[in-house]
Amino acid sequence: MNKCIRGSESAVRVLIVLAFLTASASLRASTDTTDADKSTHAVPGGRSLLLFPSTLTFHPPLASPFEPHFGIIRDFEDGSLLADIGNAAEIIRLLPEDDGATLAAAAEFFARAYVTEWQGFHLQVDAIDGFFGGNIVWSKPADFGNTAARFRFIHHSAHLAALSGGSWRVYGGVNYATRTRPASLKPLSGSAGFEYAPFFNAEGWIHPFIAYDFRLDGGAMLDEQTHTVRGTDAYVGAHTILAGASIGAYGKRSLRIFLHYHAGTHPLSEYMDVRTPYIGAGFDFEYF
Repeated sequence: MNKCIRGSESAVRVLIVLAFLTASASLRASTDTTDADKSTHAVPGGRSLLLFPSTLTFHPPLASPFEPHFGIIRDFEDGSLLADIGNAAEIIRLLPEDDGATLAAAAEFFARAYVTEWQGFHLQVDAIDGFFGGNIVWSKPADFGNTAARFRFIHHSAHLAALSGGSWRVYGGVNYATRTRPASLKPLSGSAGFEYAPFFNAEGWIHPFIAYDFRLDGGAMLDEQTHTVRGTDAYVGAHTILAGASIGAYGKRSLRIFLHYHAGTHPLSEYMDVRTPYIGAGFDFEYF
């Protein structure tokens, strides 16, 4: 379910609750380092069942605004913030006997807030999008690295396939919304992207990266004459680019610092008719 919640006080309360849930899940992940010893159970067929693993089989794409992140992006032009708080936690993982396919199921709970101004610890939150749902993942090793597919159910169904190696990942998929607001929005959309680490070194502590996400949405455009949203058959593309570095051990919890560029449909649904670029810098924490 995707809602826009008006009012600074209500939005800040939501952010506080999400921050608490995220911190609780992250603390569990940091202390639960012996998954195989504590929670693995044998099942028929030579497979093993792992309950509540501390990592994810499918990591959320870095540049997508519709994935769980935990960080802040500041716009260079007006100083506004995009504040991301949330978590994706894997509940169950079915492990193969040898090099077969892994199956997993995860829950997701996250939000993105648009902060127009702040003083000290008081945030003036103008709008917030909340997401709650989960996903099912299939993953299998390949000669070049790994191949995976994710079926996601939040406020829309999303089918995403990904191929990855040690220093790169590409993905693409389709999304279908069971309910759209306004009704002129088209339920079907598409997304694709890539991530690349140009100086990949699994033993290092600084990992530069570039990530790109493209999303194609249709059904609503801003009428420049009347300044109102009108229905249309056209599809509009949205581009998001991140360039920065991850600081920390490879495959572990780390801090990401990056430059951010977004053009196209605004990442907050309240401003779906806004087409101005959002250019800034930010950071987030990788805790999956």
